[in-house]
Amino acid sequence: MPPLFAQKSYSREAMLEDFRYMKKALQQCHPGLYRYQSRAQIDSLFNATEAGIGESMSLYEGFALFSRLTSAIRCAHTVLTPQENWMDLFFQEVRHFPYQVFFIGDKAYLTVNRTRDKTIKPGAELLSINSMPADSIRQRLFRHLPADGYNQTLKAWQIDNLMFSYYYYLLIGRPDAFVIRYRDLDGAIHEHLSPALGTREIDKNTHKNPVNRAILSHYPRKKPQRFEIDPVRGIAVLTLREFFGGDGASARRQLREYLEHCMQQMSQQKIRHLVVDLRNNSGGYDSQGQELLSWFITRPVPYYQRLHTITRDSEFLQYSTVPKATLARLDKILTPETDGTFTINEAANTGLQKIQPAAAAFTGKVYFVVNGATGSATAEFTAVAKANGTGTFIGEETGGGYEGGNGNEFVGIKLPQTKMKLTIPLVYYHMAVGTPARPGRGTIPDYFVTYMLEDVMTGKDPYLEYVYRLVRAEREPAGN
Repeated sequence: MPPLFAQKSYSREAMLEDFRYMKKALQQCHPGLYRYQSRAQIDSLFNATEAGIGESMSLYEGFALFSRLTSAIRCAHTVLTPQENWMDLFFQEVRHFPYQVFFIGDKAYLTVNRTRDKTIKPGAELLSINSMPADSIRQRLFRHLPADGYNQTLKAWQIDNLMFSYYYYLLIGRPDAFVIRYRDLDGAIHEHLSPALGTREIDKNTHKNPVNRAILSHYPRKKPQRFEIDPVRGIAVLTLREFFGGDGASARRQLREYLEHCMQQMSQQKIRHLVVDLRNNSGGYDSQGQELLSWFITRPVPYYQRLHTITRDSEFLQYSTVPKATLARLDKILTPETDGTFTINEAANTGLQKIQPAAAAFTGKVYFVVNGATGSATAEFTAVAKANGTGTFIGEETGGGYEGGNGNEFVGIKLPQTKMKLTIPLVYYHMAVGTPARPGRGTIPDYFVTYMLEDVMTGKDPYLEYVYRLVRAEREPAGN
């Protein structure tokens, strides 16, 4: 099967039309376009992108050029794809790299062999693919991936596991086979030729290949929302992998009911140490983050300092997620400011009100576990929770910005010639966190923890193990 879109190419005039349409939409709609770079710097990026358009470009060349621009905006919610529903098309139609890859620092490891061949065992260090060093691949992919501010942890999580083959195909190459240079578990270096495979065959091979048996057994599927009490350690673990469940109001109500149940169980069993595991929680409804915070505060606290947008009449709003009824009354929702922006008023967004403590708020010790895939609405929660000293943070810098990101509602446009899909956020979030010590970064944990290869291979959880050691140290008298 030939690579998807392999025969499609576009003239300079066609690519210029797409570029100018994209530039116009960004300038009219993106509230955070100049959040991390000055107008002069962004103009320089626009000029460099336009200059990079050749006389004839393939879709992939155009995507690489344009995604380098969108990545430079430093906004995790500004996303470019080669086509609407591109990921579905990719996994249905494309033959791609048949191994899962996990990066630890600047090293890459092949963690699941998704071929029929038993030569490469999980845990082998990936040195290169088709003569390109693994770290060079990582660095090239990073230049095109969206993330808030100067964050790198989100980019690392974006290319791990299955998504590595997705981004490799888009941004590196689309070969029929891969020459893999790797270091085996005994330290010997080898080369191996693996053909590109389709997703259906890859899925079958994953479970049939006996070399994967051990590593797959360590990662059973679990519910995204769960609550467990460890009576021996005297610790409860609340795991939230998403902030979803209906619309904003019902989502908040559902989480409230769930948390009431959790708190009741902890009270009955006299549990005074709670772990809130927010790793790989990429967000969802802001209201659930606000609800979660209410259980860990003792006084009313602000959540957002301000939400603003830069337009209420752009032609691109017709392609937005904003309901038509809301578009018709933007003059009542948005307050004009002297700098040309528009503040969303409190009547239109109750999240701008202070968060009130829950009636039965938890008063024990709280440990928040986070990583680079903790983003969007979840990163908003971690920022305010950290700013208000509600608990101890363990893990990695969160993927979402501490000061806030851009999101809420979105404009989705198709570029007129290539039909690339561009998503632009409409609302700039100012979190009520004060002046950060490290501007442009995520929530910084109190204790840093990352995976080692042994953890990945055995299913050990170094994050939770670190929390258990902290709890044990707090309980034991000094010197014991």
